[in-house]
This record gives sequence, C-alpha cells and structure tokens, in this order.
Amino acid sequence: MTAIGPQIVETCRAGHPAGDILPSEGSLTEPWGTVTRARQLVILAVLGFIAYTIYSDPGRPASGAYEIWDIISQAFNSIFRFLNSLLDG
Repeated sequence: MTAIGPQIVETCRAGHPAGDILPSEGSLTEPWGTVTRARQLVILAVLGFIAYTIYSDPGRPASGAYEIWDIISQAFNSIFRFLNSLLDG
C-alpha cells in the first residue's frame, strides 16, 4: 500500500483537479512553511509592541479585550435567538 499512495498523490498533482489543493512535499514536513528572518523580526516587533502597550497602560488593552468579548457574546446570543425563533415559529 505504501507504493500506491505516493503514485496516487503524484497523479493528483499532475493532472487531477484535486492537485491544486494538495500540499506540496515540503509542506508535509513543515506545515507552516519556513519562517524567514524578516518574518521573525516582524513577529517579534508586534509582540514587543503588544507587551509595551499592556505594560504602559493595562486599562486600554483590557477594555479592548472586553469589547471583543462583548461582540463575540452578542453574536452567539443573536444566533441562539434566531434558532429559537425558527423552532418556535
């Protein structure tokens, strides 16, 4: 069975429409791809900015997190009200 599997994958990559959605060989071993040095620096800069913002004024990020949680909870409440109205009416 191990000899058939790679042949099927190569056939799909070569001419089958599913070949477009199959991962490449490198992504099978590295699911997120390689992280370049520039990407690492950007990620570190963003994390540093977030840490500085939380350290310098913890009330502002906390209120932002509260606002995001409020939006998420209102969305779920709306979905549940909609489903209940379908069941009731």
